[in-house]
Amino acid sequence: WNILVYMAADNNLEASAIEDLCEMQSSVIDDSEVTILALVDRSNGYNFSNGDWTGTRLYRVRTGKIHSGTEILSEEIDCKPLGLVAGVETELEMASNYTLSGVLSYVMEKFPAEKLGLIMWGHGTGWRSCVSENQDIGKNESKYKGFAYDESSGSFMTLKQLGLALKTSLG
Repeated sequence: WNILVYMAADNNLEASAIEDLCEMQSSVIDDSEVTILALVDRSNGYNFSNGDWTGTRLYRVRTGKIHSGTEILSEEIDCKPLGLVAGVETELEMASNYTLSGVLSYVMEKFPAEKLGLIMWGHGTGWRSCVSENQDIGKNESKYKGFAYDESSGSFMTLKQLGLALKTSLG
């Protein structure tokens, strides 16, 4: 198994994302049998732990760790298709279908497995009726569901964008 946790925490969920990542580290899942990867996007000003980085990082979650509550003990890894380099501050727009499809494609290529799980973690925003200019929405769509709110860009992912990301990466 590969499990990708897509953590859209560039908003007021930042502290919860760090806590949930630390909870994943303390699980009893055998990380030699199940690869858990977490793409985590943090915000500015909600949580100051772990060196107070505010960009986007990809972690290979190392399980069996003692739950510390706030200390990330997992391995930060590169994801070249998204421009992520371990130790280098990079900000990605988690609301973009390109980000989701890019990380999914990367995970499937670099960590081949029989099964893939995807957890979309973040705000479900309910009905939205206004759109930022960078959203890929048809002109006649006035209300739609959104999630993965990204505070840095002021945007969110629509169900249409999620479908496009899955279609692009999964074929």
